[in-house]
This record gives sequence, C-alpha cells and structure tokens, in this order.
Amino acid sequence: MDAEKLREYMILEGVSYINYIKLFAAIVVIASSTGLGLYMSNCCNLEIRQLKEFKKIIMLLKGEISYGNTILPDAIAVLAKKENGVFKQFLVELEGKLNSLQGVRFQLMWEEAVDSSMGNTNLCKRHKEMIKALGKELGYMDKHTQLGCLDVFIYEINEEIKDKMLAIKDKVRIYNVIGVLFGVFVVIILA
Repeated sequence: MDAEKLREYMILEGVSYINYIKLFAAIVVIASSTGLGLYMSNCCNLEIRQLKEFKKIIMLLKGEISYGNTILPDAIAVLAKKENGVFKQFLVELEGKLNSLQGVRFQLMWEEAVDSSMGNTNLCKRHKEMIKALGKELGYMDKHTQLGCLDVFIYEINEEIKDKMLAIKDKVRIYNVIGVLFGVFVVIILA
C-alpha cells in the first residue's frame, strides 16, 4: 500500500510541475506578444522622431545662416561636426561634396546625399522627396531667400509631423492592445 501512495504522490507532484511549466509558458507567450505590439508601435513613432530630428537640423542651419552669418557650405560643415544622430552621415557626405568643389550644382549634391545616406532612416519616400525639394531651393539663392525657404520647410515639416501624429495615434493604441490580446488568445487556445 505504501508503494501505491508513493506513486499517487509522485503523479500529483508531476502534475503540479506541469502546471507550473504551463503557467510559465503562458507568461512567456503573453509577454512576447505584448513586446511585439510595443515594438510595432515604436516603429510608428520612430518616423516622427526622425522628422523632428531633421527639423532640428534645419532650424540649426537657419540659425547658422541667419545669426552666425555663415554661408551655406560652412553652415553645413558646422552642423556635420555637431550632429550625432541618424542624419550625421547625410551632413558629412554633403560637406564632403561641397568641399570637393566638383562643379556640380548644389541641388544635385543634395539629392545624391539624400539618396545615398538616408536609406538607414525610417522616413517614407514622400518625406525624402520633400527633403530633396528643399535642396532644389537652397543652393542658388541669397541669404534672405534661403532663410525664407527654410522657414517654409520648417512649416511644412511641422504640418507633416502633426498629420503623422494624428494618423498613427490610433495605430499605436491598436498595436498595443492587439499584442496583449493575441497573447491571451494563444494561451486560451493552447490551454
């Protein structure tokens, strides 16, 4: 009889370990799906953060031209030394092209720098085209026209940021909720 009780006790202990393993697996599944939802919502916000970062660069460029009374190539060189974000490569490449004095128009140098160095950003094609359009207007103008052009670009990028924030507000909430609900759904199905 003692052997029988020992066997029942071992079976009950085994069942309790299995329940702990199931609980642990459920927690892992819910945490993973929640993390995936948060990752997706973070990807949506990343483009907005990069637009704000580029806006900051343009505002600094405007300050260098306006208050520092710096010409455009020198202002870009100053910004290339200051910038440490995702757009540093763009500024360094543009500075190199301007210093080489290849006899190429500023617009073409700007567009080449955008094409070759902004592939690692999360900016959509429309925003990259908007940045390229800025290069068309900056290169051949005098200081006051450049400042006006930069003001218009800052206004446009502010509007893009506002529109993007409104567009992704619901997406972010949905990604977060779906992440949690998907994990709970999988746990229920597998339980």
